[in-house]
Amino acid sequence: MPIPANLVLIAAGALARSGNLNLPRIILLSVMTFVLADLAWYDAGRRFGERILHFVCGHTGNPESCAGRATAAFSKRGARTLLISKFVIGLDAVAAPLAGKHGISVLTFMAFDGLGAALWTITYTVLG
Repeated sequence: MPIPANLVLIAAGALARSGNLNLPRIILLSVMTFVLADLAWYDAGRRFGERILHFVCGHTGNPESCAGRATAAFSKRGARTLLISKFVIGLDAVAAPLAGKHGISVLTFMAFDGLGAALWTITYTVLG
């Protein structure tokens, strides 16, 4: 059964506040998990380009529009898109493959993706 990560992080933040979990470990584990998963999507985007983007957008009502809007947003902002992508429904699914498709270096990808994941993780753990 899929459980949204933001709910898990809110609960983990509450447990950290009560002293039952270690907040830095929660954040580290969450960021590492996001970056490792996103690296797989980054590599798929690098290898398969437009095909993987259409695969990811294939579950939307209008795959062509999804792919076009995501590509335009990424072309305009580049790797900085990764800083906010986790906060934007839909963009979170296509940002990592787009980074690979656009030839962003793996180190740049990991830096921006890791920072974006940290911002997202900290936001939800603080809410808890």
